[in-house]
Amino acid sequence: MSYTEGAGLYFKMPFIQDVQKFDRRFLRWNGYPEEVPTRDKKFIWTDFTALWNIADPLKFLRTVNNVDQAQSRLDDIIDNQTRNSITSRNLIEVVRTDNREMQIAEAELRETSKVDSVYEGRDKIMQEIAENSRRDCIEYGIGIAHMGILLKGLTYVESVKEAVENRMIAERSRIAERYLSEGQGEYERIMGEKERDLRQITSEAYREARGIEGEGDAEALKVYADGFSKDPEFYRFVRTLTLYEESLPDSTKMVIGTDNPLFELLKGKVGKK
Repeated sequence: MSYTEGAGLYFKMPFIQDVQKFDRRFLRWNGYPEEVPTRDKKFIWTDFTALWNIADPLKFLRTVNNVDQAQSRLDDIIDNQTRNSITSRNLIEVVRTDNREMQIAEAELRETSKVDSVYEGRDKIMQEIAENSRRDCIEYGIGIAHMGILLKGLTYVESVKEAVENRMIAERSRIAERYLSEGQGEYERIMGEKERDLRQITSEAYREARGIEGEGDAEALKVYADGFSKDPEFYRFVRTLTLYEESLPDSTKMVIGTDNPLFELLKGKVGKK
């Protein structure tokens, strides 16, 4: 049994040799989503795809014979290598490629999030899976393209997803509480400054009002003094009326005799008029 490659005319022995044609172009292999545990006991769903070709038609014919059988063989090889590579690493190695700074807006979240260091990363894991799968495929005449194995999807299982979401919620809640605490402190500081300024303004206004009031009283006393100095009897009359007004209720009725000083004042004023 032999094979030939390339374009041209070839001869075969009738009834003895059969012609088997194989396509040398790259074909696509699609795996099935599979639940795989990591070394730190976290379960994830993985979904891989790969580009492969028939590298050695003779080996391919003798071992797997056709494309369908080759696809089935790839299922075993790539799934096995995928499981071996992922189960020997922690989850952080599978989901991240390097130790670059996480793109998170809040600096506080970066401070509070304890992210493990990445020593290999997903790219190296993918390269390892491709190299090991390529080595295992040689005996079947199957070749795998350089970096031909790609990760189509990686999803947390529900339990891990819930734990990640709860951690994110707790971190966000912690940041929100810090912002609320800082906001409350700022509010109290502003209100304290407001109360201090208000007391200062009120004190200054009261002092100014008392000064104006004192000046008014002084001016009034001066006017009264000037006026009453010209007529002492009238001053006595006004002061007496003021005394009665301040000491007696509004509903009080008062009867005065002719010997009352007030009557004498009224009589004197009326007499003058």
